Parts: sequence; structure tokens; C-alpha cells
Amino acid sequence: MKRVMVLAVLVAGCGGGGGGSLTDVPADVAAPDLPAEAVALDVPAETTIPDVPGESSPDLPAETSPGDAPADLRADVPEEADAPATDAPSSPIAAVPGARCAPSSRIGVVSVFGYEYAETLDASVEVLDRPSPWIGEPALSDDACAFFSFQPGGCGTCPAGKTCGRSGSCVPEAAPVAGAKLVLGAGGQTQAFGGGGQTWGQVTLPGRAFAADVSWEGVAVTLAETAVPGKLDGLSAKLAGDSMAPDAFDLAWTPPAEAGSSVHTLVPINHHAAGPTFTDCSVAASAGAMHIDGAMLKPLSVVTGLEFQGIEHARFAAAETPVGCLEFRFQVQQYVNASY
Repeated sequence: MKRVMVLAVLVAGCGGGGGGSLTDVPADVAAPDLPAEAVALDVPAETTIPDVPGESSPDLPAETSPGDAPADLRADVPEEADAPATDAPSSPIAAVPGARCAPSSRIGVVSVFGYEYAETLDASVEVLDRPSPWIGEPALSDDACAFFSFQPGGCGTCPAGKTCGRSGSCVPEAAPVAGAKLVLGAGGQTQAFGGGGQTWGQVTLPGRAFAADVSWEGVAVTLAETAVPGKLDGLSAKLAGDSMAPDAFDLAWTPPAEAGSSVHTLVPINHHAAGPTFTDCSVAASAGAMHIDGAMLKPLSVVTGLEFQGIEHARFAAAETPVGCLEFRFQVQQYVNASY
């Protein structure tokens, strides 16, 4: 039996929103993803995950929500839309625990994350001024996963500040907002990160549960105290077929005692192809298993094969803002040895 080392990466993504872009989690999920090497299935160690204008950061590229998520992921916004005005709300917008943003409407990801082998935690925030013009509705979806495909159009040369969108016309680029700031709170202490559209740093606050406040250009979002879950035990992965022609991918783990968490993964297209084509999967951690169908893997396994990146044990939250949907991910990233 071949065994291949697979590593997790944090996937951070971007997208923007209208009504209905938040997705719910299964009933058992109460309240309460780049730094990591990626070793792919039969691909070079230098493999990296493309940023999902989206497991995704790259933690970009890239996502679906637990349970009924894929149906809700069909929420979309026009790629040609101008960025909405950002007048300050009368009060901060409260993020909804357990919810996720549709990739088509996501403008940013706030992540507090760690690794199974480390005690320390890090925080990152990325906020864009509009949803990605490259991510629309999923081409395929089921109860756990959604496959997003981007076929670049022939726009020719786009003027400065514009890019070739999924419709084949030049549209405004999504750009980092100015002054995005994250403040975490725990034990009566606070720690600030940011001042730019993309920020990262080590968390120095005590414990693993934090409240979060995010603000930029007249927008303020708040998240109630949320705990970063622990690592999963008994994690295993099996690939049916091989990395060039995958028929299915099955993950299993011991359901954790803690409630309200999910298991998430984002599988990007091979780095030689690049681009925002990916499969995003998420299920309740209490399920103990995740199945990824071959139809959502084969389009990704081009050139040198499939590049599965590992999993995150996570708690999610999301908030609709005037410029799109902001997603929170408090998560631990884990390695897994895949066999086939």
C-alpha cells in the first residue's frame, strides 16, 4: 500500500455579499483557513495552494458550510458591481456563530489558528473592497462539498484597476481595504492586529477563547467569545484511485467531546494550473467522517496530480456588511497520512 504525507494549510479567502449569503450549520453545531508547508499527493513538496480570491490564503483562495451549505452557496453577486458605500452602521454588526459566507459573496476572512504540534496561536485578517470577480456559483455540490470552476475569458488587455472576470469582460479588481484592524479580547486583556488590508501576527493573550472586533472604513463587526477547538484524534484519509485519476477521498476521525465544531478542507487545483478552481468541504465534527466525490476531484488533478492540503478542525461565524460577507474561522490545522 502506498502512503503519502499530506499537510494542512490555512486557507483564507475573499468574496462579498447580498442577502442569503450566510449558510447555516447542522442542528448539532451550536455556537461556537497560510502559513504551513503543503505536501501533495504525488506532487513536489514546494506545492502551494492558490489564494482563493478563497480549506485557503490560499488559507485564498477558499468555501461551503456544514450540512446544508452547498445549496446556500449558490448565492451570487454581479462581478461588475461597484463596491458599495461604507457608511458607518449605528452599531457594530454581530457575526452569527456557526454561519459561513458563500464564496461568491465573501470579502474577507478573520482567522485565529494553530497547529496540532504547537501550543501557540496566530491571528490573520484579510478584507477586500468587493467580492472576487472570479468566484460564482458552484458547478457541482452535495451535502458536504461544492466544486467551483473558473474558466478565464478572452478579455484582451484590461485597463489599470480592472481584471478579466468570469464573464469574459474587464471588471474592477478586488483590492485590500485601507486600515482593516482586528482586536482580540481575553481575560480582561486585548491585543490589536492590523492597520492594513492584510495582517498576521502571533496571539499573546491567555487561553484559547477570544472575542473579536474587526473594523475598517466605517464598518465594524463583532464576534462573541469563541474557542479554538482542539486537535482531532484518530484522523485518517484514504484515496480511491490515484492522484492523477481520483475516484473518491474519504476522511475519518474520532468525534470530539466538545460541541459546535466542524471539519473543513479545501482542495485546490494543481498549482501548475493555478486559478480559483477548487473544491470546498465542511461537515459537523460530530459526524466523524467526510466523503469527497471523484467528480469534484478529477478536474483538480491535472499536470502532476491532486493536491489535497489536509484539514482544519474549526468553529465558524459570519457577518453581512455593507460591502459583503466577512467570515471568522477559529481553527486548528492538522496533517494526515493518506493511503491508496
